[in-house]
Amino acid sequence: MNRSGWSRVGVAYQARAIFVACLLLAVGRVAHAGEGAVLEDFAMSPDGKVVAFQFANRNGRGIGLYEWRTGKLTRIPNPPGIELGVPSFDYDGRRLAVVHEKSHHTGVSDIAVVDLATLSVTPVTHVDYSKFEGKTEQVFQPGTNNILYVAGGIGIPDHLVLVNISTGTEKVILDAKQGGDALWRPSFVGPDEIYFSAISPRDPAVKKA
Repeated sequence: MNRSGWSRVGVAYQARAIFVACLLLAVGRVAHAGEGAVLEDFAMSPDGKVVAFQFANRNGRGIGLYEWRTGKLTRIPNPPGIELGVPSFDYDGRRLAVVHEKSHHTGVSDIAVVDLATLSVTPVTHVDYSKFEGKTEQVFQPGTNNILYVAGGIGIPDHLVLVNISTGTEKVILDAKQGGDALWRPSFVGPDEIYFSAISPRDPAVKKA
């Protein structure tokens, strides 16, 4: 690698170090305010200014927003009886898609949208608790009002579902018969193209949806 290449690597590592240091400060502040906390599921805003993260402590789970350049830390209020987690930004940074779960009802969840201007939380799916189904790893579809998420039995997500935020209309676009025994980590690489991970694909021809 030439000098300029190493220079770019050095800058990247410096940026990572600064980023990690800022997150450590956030951890300390959340832990102090929340009687000890574990942070996970980080997401960066499209403009690179805000880090959204899930925190969990003895009182439950929630989502924080950390503006790492200014040090401002904001908690998104949980609705009554609900815990929020696994944040994901939309493409203009104005909303988060989050997991919306009843307190102490681990694994059975819905998907909701948080308006970052008002911090209001609006569920976009409605869980059937008799099915004991989890919904998670939600991502916004570019150029649409849709969210893609994985769903299935607890710990075994086996289908990809697209839901329209406005209408709540859902469409299964890939299930275990096509994609594998377990599906997770969907990511849009174009408006209509998805990459995802799978275990033991039942149809070897299925690589993308």
